[in-house]
Amino acid sequence: MEKLFIIKNTQNERWGLWGTAYGVFGEETAEKLWNATSILVHEIGDFDSNQTQELLDSHWGKHLVGEFCNEIENGTFIDAFRKKKTKEILRSDYDYYMGQSKNKTLPEDTQTGKYEKFCTELEKLSRKYGIVIQAVGGVKPLTNDFEGYNTDLDSGDLMPVWSED
Repeated sequence: MEKLFIIKNTQNERWGLWGTAYGVFGEETAEKLWNATSILVHEIGDFDSNQTQELLDSHWGKHLVGEFCNEIENGTFIDAFRKKKTKEILRSDYDYYMGQSKNKTLPEDTQTGKYEKFCTELEKLSRKYGIVIQAVGGVKPLTNDFEGYNTDLDSGDLMPVWSED
């Protein structure tokens, strides 16, 4: 008997695949991406509905949006996903991200407040200098050993510089 697969709704509207896609592309694309990725993960990885929803809601879903950002924009996501993600890769990713999420604590409210203030100030800087940063999964809520940013504009990357101590 074939297993019944039901696409479950996100339980993580702020982060994960849904929240990240919503923030970058808007609701319509987030919904389409959620549904397409749910089906792909189920078919390729042989995950059930709960496992699929858990994986998409984890940091894996957030990173997936960053990894396939160009393909999502130009409509080649499904083909690109099928080429890059095998059953073994999806299973390994699931083990890693589900293990990671069980050992992680949610950020304290003060960290969330700091990040929201940072985003407000960064928006002002972006408008002042005409430079907008697009990054997925690239935020670290600490400044230990932080010395500034690499100013290499040719790369298009905004990379922090850390002391070597």
